[in-house]
Amino acid sequence: MQVPSTAGKDWEAVKKDLLSCPKTGLHNQFKNTHRYRMLGEVFMKTSMAMRDPEVIEFFVKLIQRVMPKSYNQALGEFVVTRNMIENIASDGPRFFLRGFNVAGDHTGQMSNGFRWPYGPCLLISPFNFP
Repeated sequence: MQVPSTAGKDWEAVKKDLLSCPKTGLHNQFKNTHRYRMLGEVFMKTSMAMRDPEVIEFFVKLIQRVMPKSYNQALGEFVVTRNMIENIASDGPRFFLRGFNVAGDHTGQMSNGFRWPYGPCLLISPFNFP
């Protein structure tokens, strides 16, 4: 099995990408209104690719390489992940934008809070996430 080396110059490219992110973030719903529709399309295309028998076989064997599971157990893990991605593909990306409203002290006054990554963000996840 071959794995990439993540030392040295690989991290410089990641750092460069993080520094190129605008301070208001790439997911700012007011500046990048197309972003959440695009993410829905990414999830949709991913779930469609995960129905290809060749892709299924590749990932089932990959799971078996790192975890002592039977073929059916590894296939089940793959299917659960595919189902989750299919579920997110429709309105899921917009649900990531949940915010909150709080009534103010005066008539008609309201405070609105929106949630999205602010500035550059990085996710380091386990090898089998989700």
